[in-house]
Amino acid sequence: MNEFTYHNIFETKGFEYIITIIFFALLIPFWLLIKRKPRLKEQVETAKGILKAAMMHVPGGIFVNRNHTWTFLERTGIAKVGMDIMLLKIVGNIQVEYLLKSGDSVKKGDLIAKIYSEKKHLEIHSPISGLVRDNNSLVNQPENIPVNDPYGSGWLLEIEPNNWIEETRNIRLGVEAFDWLKAELVRFKEFLVFNMHEQYENELGAVMQDGGELREYSLSDMPEQVWQEFQNEFLNKTE
Repeated sequence: MNEFTYHNIFETKGFEYIITIIFFALLIPFWLLIKRKPRLKEQVETAKGILKAAMMHVPGGIFVNRNHTWTFLERTGIAKVGMDIMLLKIVGNIQVEYLLKSGDSVKKGDLIAKIYSEKKHLEIHSPISGLVRDNNSLVNQPENIPVNDPYGSGWLLEIEPNNWIEETRNIRLGVEAFDWLKAELVRFKEFLVFNMHEQYENELGAVMQDGGELREYSLSDMPEQVWQEFQNEFLNKTE
């Protein structure tokens, strides 16, 4: 007579059940991670292009003028001149027109270049006086503007200064320049929000993130009249 053996299914399948539970325990966090990645990517893309105060860092030895130009004296005695980080970050893709050539004399506050975006332009004035030695021929097309390296390869002119000590006495340097640029960024935001006419409301919305964050290149989409108002408010004054 065949013996009858009783098997408790819950005992024999217990190991399989444990494996299944462990599998799902591992699967759920993995699934949540996969779901989270697109959200993280979306957040990164949203944050990308926001103009932040931390971007206003100024390297040591760089003098920043209130007309948003900078100058740096090389060991050779030749000073480089360019546009500061804030100006480049808000104007976007531009083309540079040099107005001086090697051998020309320039005084502090003189017009040295114009920057163009389509039919709109801004005028750049020199932060120092002296004799023009060279211009940066590489920086005259939009694709060559080193937005992330304004104080290095982004220089506009080389000038042999003739009154360096006196003319840089009141120009901001280092931490003071950094703090001033952060304050200027706030002033620019207020300029866009409070000083624009009602007819620019649509353009203003395009340059501000939700929550009032400024986008990079926020001036580029604004009308020509706004560019001229910006010129008067931010670029026409020297120390």
